[in-house]
Amino acid sequence: MPEQDIHNGTCAILSSRLGFGQYIPSLLLQQKLQAAGLNATLSFVEDGYAIDKKATFEQTKAAFNGNPHLAKVAARLQLNKAGLIDPAAKASWLAGWQAAQCTTFLCFSGYWAEVLMAYARIRDIDISCILMDATPSPVWEPLFKDTHIQLHRYPLFDLATAQFHYKLDIPQPLPVLPLEQRPPQVLAHGGGWGIFQPVQLTAMLSAGLQVHCIVNDAKDATSPEIHYLLNLPPEAGEHKFPALQSLQDHTRFTAADHHPVLDRMAASRAVISKPGGMTVIDALLTATPLIFLQSIGTHEQANRSLCLQLGIGMDWEDWAATGYALTPLLQMHHILRDIYKKTPDLVPMLIQRLKQHH
Repeated sequence: MPEQDIHNGTCAILSSRLGFGQYIPSLLLQQKLQAAGLNATLSFVEDGYAIDKKATFEQTKAAFNGNPHLAKVAARLQLNKAGLIDPAAKASWLAGWQAAQCTTFLCFSGYWAEVLMAYARIRDIDISCILMDATPSPVWEPLFKDTHIQLHRYPLFDLATAQFHYKLDIPQPLPVLPLEQRPPQVLAHGGGWGIFQPVQLTAMLSAGLQVHCIVNDAKDATSPEIHYLLNLPPEAGEHKFPALQSLQDHTRFTAADHHPVLDRMAASRAVISKPGGMTVIDALLTATPLIFLQSIGTHEQANRSLCLQLGIGMDWEDWAATGYALTPLLQMHHILRDIYKKTPDLVPMLIQRLKQHH
């Protein structure tokens, strides 16, 4: 059963460990709420999975890691959510929230729908859904359709309106160098799934670019000409930002208030990745152009479409056709800086709402 650490006046942050795209922003949000004097617990839906579902989750993630073709097929399938949450875990969450009179929830994942819908039958609750993609993933649909729940949607960016609504700044924003002052290097990563094709990385070396690549397994470090960094996820039960470790000299990179991938992005001319929601936000924070590998699922396809429309990203094949030129990157960099300046940070607005609510 999931651990409970809930006090009266608490707001509950509900997230997922499926990749880093929800884990990292939820950890960042908890830190900023606590710094503002608010009680904020953080729970992950996987901690309440039934035993057989946990095993399936780990097997699926292992299969996806480094296998974009399998991941794309799986993304088209409807996950069987029947029996996803262990009844004892569900009862534990409901009892803990009830005892603490918890009525305010900040939710990053639609997989919490079953538990939230059950709690909404016990008492009136207020849910803020923080949407990390340009169109909501289908897993949100049950929650959105429930008429018993007071629901607020906060899309960080949105394909329908073709704009950024919010950003998620880290507590101490990083200095953002103009792109032309950055070294001739790019950062490649496949998000939490480790999805990229090595041939795409080595092709850029001939253009005089240094390639830094984040991998989830040391065996994926296949080229001596590429600087590899190993993702080091937190241990089970830890609420820490992931670390990175150089596979060349074993230097370890950590940060207390952000994922150190941000520091790497801020020193790069482009980030080459699938169009995950957190990657898009990281690109905005560091004004780093996005070069897209293949997307996973309709929500990432929407992210890609929005970024292409706004002029802050381009497909890898199109950039390769330019000979990996700097000019299109400079154009995207300036647009990102403009968008950042006019986009409000989500967290201060949430803090104001929460303080009024409590």
